[in-house]
Amino acid sequence: MKKIFAFALLSTFALMSCYNANLKEEMVIEIAGERRTLTLENNDSVNALISLISTNDGKLSLTFSDYGGFEKLTNLNTTLPSNDVKVVTEPGDIVLYQSSHLVIFYGSNSWSYTRIGKIDDTSDLSSFLKEGEEVNIDFLCV
Repeated sequence: MKKIFAFALLSTFALMSCYNANLKEEMVIEIAGERRTLTLENNDSVNALISLISTNDGKLSLTFSDYGGFEKLTNLNTTLPSNDVKVVTEPGDIVLYQSSHLVIFYGSNSWSYTRIGKIDDTSDLSSFLKEGEEVNIDFLCV
């Protein structure tokens, strides 16, 4: 019983580490030492992503590739809960695709996705995301 309680308590703290004082979900992505803050949605997919980050010592490193000339795509190698709806994305949007892929947009698209969040500062986004290149992106709760 004590082990279950301890795990539940640690999981709660891990989830809370991505929340600010207003209980608004926040996370940071980092590319080559440059960080940008994300504002996250409040849904089961985000909670599962935060749990995934917490099981990786608070940092999830993923390799993204260009796809379609308007987005970066990576395979999570696991599935997260999803609630796909038809959306029109814009630069800075981060979505879950087919429950197992994260997509970051530097252009826009219309498709069925589950919203994860948005990069707050979208200035020079194509440059920040290394458009046309494969890029390693770290997701961190700060």
